[in-house]
Amino acid sequence: MAKLQICFCRACRTILSKQRDHRLKLYDPNWFSDPRDQEVGVAGYKRARAVFATNAVKGVVLSPKAYPSANVTTDQDILETLRNSASSVFRGAGINAMGKASDPMTVVDTKFRVFVVQGLRVVDASCLSHFAARVSPGNSL
Repeated sequence: MAKLQICFCRACRTILSKQRDHRLKLYDPNWFSDPRDQEVGVAGYKRARAVFATNAVKGVVLSPKAYPSANVTTDQDILETLRNSASSVFRGAGINAMGKASDPMTVVDTKFRVFVVQGLRVVDASCLSHFAARVSPGNSL
């Protein structure tokens, strides 16, 4: 299966409540919002479909509805399929802002303590805004 190792899209986080003690966040990864990701994603989908059509793989495909589906034909349909099925095998870097407690956009302080949960610290790359493009557990350590 094809994948994007490094994406150009930028995730967005929306604060549903500005009260520090009742703050909920909604996270949208914005998959394939950047035209460069769209182009590579569509090309990867088509390449994976071509691999599925080879004699070597055809015998193991159990259904014509297998992903990537041959029924999805236009680039726009492929892109919509990708947006609806995309996921990440890595944790997002920079999705939890680090800063002062007075800033309603921040989640953790400079010692990685979560503001709204007493005794909880973040121990991954989610609060590091300028981190390696390929965020993996090894990089986070």
